[in-house]
Amino acid sequence: MSRPRSRSLRVAVASSLVAAAALLVGVPAGAEPGFAQVQAMPKTIGTSHVNGYNAISCPTTTECTAVGPYDSTDLPTVVTETSGAWGMPSELAPPFGAVTSGRTPVLLSVSCPAAGACEAVGIYAVSTGAALPMLFTETSGTWSSAETLPAPSNVETGNSEVVEPTAVDCPSTGNCVVVGAYRGTDGNVHEFADSQISGSAYTPVQLPDVAGNSSSTLAVVSSLTCSDTSDCTGIGEDINASTFTIGTAVWTETSGTWASPTTVPTTVGGTAFFVGASVACPDATTCIAVGSELSLSFSGESDLAAYAVETSGVWSRAIAMRVPSLYPLAVSGELTGISCDTATLCEAVGTFAGATNSAFVSAGAATWSNGTWSSFGYVHHVLAGGHSATDASFLAVSCPSTNQCTGVGVSGDSTRKHPSNVVDAFSASLVPVRAVTMPQAPVGVTGHGIAGGVQAEWQPPVNDGGAPVHSFTARAEPGGTTCTTTRDTCALHGLRNGHRYRVIVSDRTSYGGSHATVGQPVLAGTAPAEPRGLGIELRGNRLVISWRPSSSPRGEPVHYTVRIHGPRNFARVVATRGHRVSVPVPTTGTYTLTVTATNESGTSRAAKASFTPIIPLPATVVLA
Repeated sequence: MSRPRSRSLRVAVASSLVAAAALLVGVPAGAEPGFAQVQAMPKTIGTSHVNGYNAISCPTTTECTAVGPYDSTDLPTVVTETSGAWGMPSELAPPFGAVTSGRTPVLLSVSCPAAGACEAVGIYAVSTGAALPMLFTETSGTWSSAETLPAPSNVETGNSEVVEPTAVDCPSTGNCVVVGAYRGTDGNVHEFADSQISGSAYTPVQLPDVAGNSSSTLAVVSSLTCSDTSDCTGIGEDINASTFTIGTAVWTETSGTWASPTTVPTTVGGTAFFVGASVACPDATTCIAVGSELSLSFSGESDLAAYAVETSGVWSRAIAMRVPSLYPLAVSGELTGISCDTATLCEAVGTFAGATNSAFVSAGAATWSNGTWSSFGYVHHVLAGGHSATDASFLAVSCPSTNQCTGVGVSGDSTRKHPSNVVDAFSASLVPVRAVTMPQAPVGVTGHGIAGGVQAEWQPPVNDGGAPVHSFTARAEPGGTTCTTTRDTCALHGLRNGHRYRVIVSDRTSYGGSHATVGQPVLAGTAPAEPRGLGIELRGNRLVISWRPSSSPRGEPVHYTVRIHGPRNFARVVATRGHRVSVPVPTTGTYTLTVTATNESGTSRAAKASFTPIIPLPATVVLA
């Protein structure tokens, strides 16, 4: 199965073509996918620090082929995985005269109907500025030289020619279909399909335009699935710059004839659009499109993972999928690829993000089985630049069997000094139906004192056992005070201020409870507030220092410490439970002092002041 490009590439290509043309529904809480063999992929050929592969195709459970590069200036690269190990990458040289700078040449899609037999398509540029389609064919494990795919007869030729193949699907060896977009002689963007039958040369046709096609309209078929070369389904973005709307168009070929494109109904009228990224048809009457629900508002853009189902030629309204509220907390997501092995099982992959700029960005997946989606699972232990990745995104997936899929993606470490230079490719083996086991315990249990208790905090478990965590329980020992929550923090009340407690936290899934994690001792209660109203007065040869009482948890005694430093190494420390002290000073000069308040739970910040007495005249200074 083919896969669309990442959003960054789709937007970039969309912008160039437009310019050239003058322009919550819940999911079951059951098992989630599991991950194995999470590993770094070989670097694409070239010097770029941005490493990644756009597409993957797995003809068998022991062999996969990936192509790239992903959004970089590297050269067209192909790499094959055999029995779980990626081999050395190979460069596929673009056609003679290709400009090997900027963002082309690049391979965008690959389809392998059999081991050692693949078709890969992409785009390259020439010095005149034209952008042209290229094709590579693998036969018995050997890749051919580059070919230039034929374009429809009404393509605009010359320096401004733009023909981009976006996806390829080969139902069998020598029988393939390529789809893409081109700029026509009328200045508008059109779609095309190139078909190969029994190894013959590719034959191009123009696909029917979307309604109202014009120079302000961009509709690009970007994902394709075919049961044979005469029966295919493709989806893509439909962008109308005049009406400021975005939608998803669907092209369907039946018995060799492409029908006029239809649209997938949007989710929320006028405020959200379904942006389809990938499509798969598990049987003759069902297709599933995945992507995102794009919500536009004055506050910006937000995404939710979404899908739509076609049944007997009729598309359902797109549905936003609820991401897990725990493990970890995700507020947005995008599905970028889907692959189906049978009529009852498909795997969708994508990216999920937290609520803030510092929150996680994680690669995730969900399994479609018998008409419903599993819970989302997230892949962990991804590396970027030799370090643990903070961000990871799946780009594509291929499922050669019902119990094994392989996904490819990119990862980054945003904590590095130059995070844009730390982008690596990774792959993961996905088990669509993971056996649910006992969840691991939460990690990073900490806490801090509050009045009469402790505020406990923790992180979700590294492995939830295959089912989402739905609650956490924290307990304080000694005493046994507990709190249960769906968040990653809760307050344990009824504790004695000034006493130390251990916080013990466990989690619970549909399988049952985890073991507990014991945190370091935490002191209950809170330190007093900083003393206020500090006043300094000279009476004779004595400094009189006063302040207002500090606030403290009810019933907890407070004592104060006054530290005074003056000329000629003068130093005094006075402890008191009152709110005034009197200290003799032997000489003129400047005195500095601090006052702190202490209870059983800690010490306040210091109130600070300095004072220069004028002897023998009396003086008074009050610092509010």
